[in-house]
Amino acid sequence: MATVLHRTSLMLLTSVNTPDYSPVEWIHNPDLSAVEGVPDYYWKIQGNDVLAMDAGERAAVDALRMPMLIAAKKAEWEVACREFIHSHYAPHQQQTLSVLLSEARAAGLTNRVNYILQALGWVDAVLTYYYGIEAAIEAATTPAGLDAVTWDFTPYDAADPDVSIRQARQILN
Repeated sequence: MATVLHRTSLMLLTSVNTPDYSPVEWIHNPDLSAVEGVPDYYWKIQGNDVLAMDAGERAAVDALRMPMLIAAKKAEWEVACREFIHSHYAPHQQQTLSVLLSEARAAGLTNRVNYILQALGWVDAVLTYYYGIEAAIEAATTPAGLDAVTWDFTPYDAADPDVSIRQARQILN
């Protein structure tokens, strides 16, 4: 039994019967020592040799990969931010607070309005943070630059005014 590597897809198969794999499409028992620890998207085939790409070739591959990597990071960030906000104020709570805010404004209940606005201000601060991180993700030009974009919700945990529907309803002025 042997190992084969597909010349274009770089699919590596082990414990195969080599006569089943044409040497035109597959490298039989490839020497992978030159690419040890190198992601396969940075590999290149020259004849039957498997080599690591040079810096210029890697940069070209990175340029092609960046739109996909940015989209994936933005999606990850959007989910993280939405889950964070919802962990403090679930969608139904946000809707109820919005209704209570409208009613309080219409009734002239200034203290209730100000109380509820604390929660909306907190959400707005988190969204401002969201758009800043999103801009940093979009500005990344390399995978390493994209990996350097991280987030930390700790300050927003501490700043949550912990507005409750029950408390808002009890404020009658």
